[in-house]
Amino acid sequence: MFRTFGRIAAAASLLFATVAIATVASSSTAGAANTNVTANCSVIPPIQSINNSDTLTITVGAGCGAVIVLTNGGGTVRWDQMFMYISQGAPTGGLQQGETITYTAPASGSGSAAIGFMGTAQDPPAITFTINFPAQAPPAPRNDSLTDNGDGSMTVTYSPVVAPETVALNLFAPGTTCDPSGNPTNRLFGISKFSNNGLPVLAASPAVLSVGSPMRSGWANTTAASTLVAGSYQACLYYFDGVTSNVLVQSLAVTIGTVTPTTAPSGDPVVPAFTG
Repeated sequence: MFRTFGRIAAAASLLFATVAIATVASSSTAGAANTNVTANCSVIPPIQSINNSDTLTITVGAGCGAVIVLTNGGGTVRWDQMFMYISQGAPTGGLQQGETITYTAPASGSGSAAIGFMGTAQDPPAITFTINFPAQAPPAPRNDSLTDNGDGSMTVTYSPVVAPETVALNLFAPGTTCDPSGNPTNRLFGISKFSNNGLPVLAASPAVLSVGSPMRSGWANTTAASTLVAGSYQACLYYFDGVTSNVLVQSLAVTIGTVTPTTAPSGDPVVPAFTG
């Protein structure tokens, strides 16, 4: 008996270590379920997202022997009584295949919870339902763009960002192909919305850049504060969501200031001939 309990507790510790836990309210009968899923212990379930005060009802499916529900109450780990429920070959009163467990999200706040299902009482969790609350609203459509104003300046327009999100502009030599991942190698100038080292940051949208605008020169460890100089550039605008990777939003050839032609006139001037 105590040996089995120890194995269950160890499995629960493994589950708890991998997930941020929130308050759990549960029962063996379904309430007014907002989301219904089935626990099949041979199939890894997707992450479940529900709103505050909503419920997730899980039907005990094939191959699941024991259930662990972990909660975090007042900063301490508590074993829910459900860890003793055995669905396959259980004594009277235990969870049976086809019965349900209902998880209710807290009325306020946000967080995650975990409900683990084991093949037997001695196994680590075969599958784990991770529950996030509240459900995240889809991100608002972004409106990021570059414009060559035709007067020696350019405009960077972008939707609001909150760190760690950011937008970044890199300027390269004319004809450069923008790296989809935002690699700044060989960047001539660059600027982004946020900086933690005192370097220039992108002004509020719409940001107009022209000769003398504060920028960052160079790339990687050679980056330094500078000002934008006249020239022709390939502008590469990126958005970073703070989690995954940079997204190339737009590539545009731009002209900053008045660019002096670098090619000399071809041939010598022709002296007019006197035709009398």
